[in-house]
Amino acid sequence: MRTTVTIVMLSVLSGCVSDRSSPSSVVQQSGKLYVASFNDGVLWVLDAASGKELQHFDNFDRYKISTAKMDHNGDVSPREEERPAALGDIAIAGRRLFVEQVFCDSLLVFDITTANPIGRIKTKGNGRLAVSPDGKYLYFARNDQTGFCIIDSETFEQKEIAYPVGGRGIGAVAVSPDGARVYLGIQRGARDAGADRPSEAAGPVDPLQQTHSGPFLAIYDISKGRYVALKSIGDTLVARGDDASIPSAFAFSGDGQTLYIGMQQCMASVHVFDTAVCELRAPITFASRNKSFPWPGCVDVAVRGQRLYVTVQSTTELVEIDARTRRTLRVFPLGGAGRMTLSGRWVFVCGTGLQRLLLEEP
Repeated sequence: MRTTVTIVMLSVLSGCVSDRSSPSSVVQQSGKLYVASFNDGVLWVLDAASGKELQHFDNFDRYKISTAKMDHNGDVSPREEERPAALGDIAIAGRRLFVEQVFCDSLLVFDITTANPIGRIKTKGNGRLAVSPDGKYLYFARNDQTGFCIIDSETFEQKEIAYPVGGRGIGAVAVSPDGARVYLGIQRGARDAGADRPSEAAGPVDPLQQTHSGPFLAIYDISKGRYVALKSIGDTLVARGDDASIPSAFAFSGDGQTLYIGMQQCMASVHVFDTAVCELRAPITFASRNKSFPWPGCVDVAVRGQRLYVTVQSTTELVEIDARTRRTLRVFPLGGAGRMTLSGRWVFVCGTGLQRLLLEEP
């Protein structure tokens, strides 16, 4: 069922999100939205109910880059340019808001009450963030390094954990609802890491037989201090020779028994991982309307009760699915399908501006 909805572009000349800005990450807590823009280098704090801007912050760190300029004679002269940090992933842990400063190798930390910066954590490279259920720990999984770190949200102390041998690149990270395990969607190296092949229920194709073997799910047990499972999560539906699948997002069901894995560059749109038996089930699939690529491209996934929400890049839509029957309930057209967060009756989606859609029970 396709539903036409009103998409609200939250306003803006005062510094809030507009159709000219490009919000890339959004999280919510206690009726407030925290929105970051990769391109604009701005963090906005909005009232979730009204969409009104409460604060914004644009004084992030800057980095230097070497460039070259050619004059009218064709002579090239090198120069050094200073640019503002691009904003990556954001997360709330305890009383802190953590904002990734891409290209500056750091996280800028804000007091959640005042939205004022209170500290800075040095990191290595860019990546993805996740938070323990009690808010005591932040997990920063690195994309261009071979490991993740556990960060105390109060003291900022860090503990380094290496990825499994052969694993490289990160697509998604999440902590189980009971706080016992960290789930890492590692982009490449499944065969080198010794990952298990998917179950037959996941599809006819074994990604481990493809060139480079694609991505894998690494499950790290916090109390045991080691990985307890490595599972291939590549394309189980189509043999493409070179599996370039990327896990882009994780979302747990309310009971923690199912992990939904949004996939990009993969015909298996959303992998469904049974955490009890540690196996993939049959994936959830969508058709692509992209003329150049056959895969749908799922950017983000979220769960609300028995509803699964998926932002689909190729169709620029938000799809609402009954998690029990897998039946598509509604399809919302978007002005760009990006990261999202659920807040009460609303879903907020990053795209061309920040889009606000009212969720009503069908």
